[in-house]
Amino acid sequence: MHTGSLFVLVFLLILASSSIKIARENQRFVVYRLGRFFGLKGPGLVLILPGIDKCTKINAGDRGELLAQGLVRIGNVDIPVTVMGRVELGKTVRIQSFMERDVGRRRGFRPNQGIRVPKVWPHQPHMIW
Repeated sequence: MHTGSLFVLVFLLILASSSIKIARENQRFVVYRLGRFFGLKGPGLVLILPGIDKCTKINAGDRGELLAQGLVRIGNVDIPVTVMGRVELGKTVRIQSFMERDVGRRRGFRPNQGIRVPKVWPHQPHMIW
């Protein structure tokens, strides 16, 4: 085997291993393709394009700041959500579940993918249950 073909084989193995991600049942990957929201992927085996896709793992139960009606920032990632009830902007919210049917269909968000954030109860104004 020639040195050049060995180099190409090693490069392809590294590329293939960096494109495979695994998410557990309570996790999703937020995928941005070329800087634009592409969707939520998971659970299970997820294939990404290294160098083109940026993905961040989020869990059910993660907390973030409500930026706008339908948009939450968890860490450094902005995620479209479905908010159940009335919530003040700037409050800390908690991701309760990942609802595949509840998705924002506006602003180019992909159908059949989304996160559900239910309403705030009056006795706990800074959390969403």
